[in-house]
Amino acid sequence: MQKNGGLLKKRLAALGMVCVLSACQSTPALIPGPPDKVANFSKAAADLSDCTYGFSQSIRSPYLFRRITVRPEKEFLLMGKGSNAPTQPAFPRLELRFISQAETTMVELRETASGDHELEDEVWSVVERCSRRGNLSATLPIP
Repeated sequence: MQKNGGLLKKRLAALGMVCVLSACQSTPALIPGPPDKVANFSKAAADLSDCTYGFSQSIRSPYLFRRITVRPEKEFLLMGKGSNAPTQPAFPRLELRFISQAETTMVELRETASGDHELEDEVWSVVERCSRRGNLSATLPIP
């Protein structure tokens, strides 16, 4: 009986580790407050967020972009975060949320920058360009 009890404890410990590790992969803390920009686009949320992610990676900036599926086919998050060195001031965070709404996708942009909106404008223009593409593909150059 003790042998089975030890095996059960090991399985529960392994299951507990899986739960802990999966929590680490959950959606990161979102930028609080109302969005800085909001618009509806007539593209699927998955396609629009995928295209935006692909082109955002090619923007010359110190930001690393990450695309997260919040709810499959319904909601996606694109986060831009600077790779901060200890000697630099912290880079602002940038966040785009793509939310499917029947025939359209609502896109919300939030950032923590105060004053410098150059990256915000550049990323928002990528969203607009991707929304106008017929067949979205991140391999085509943006004019």
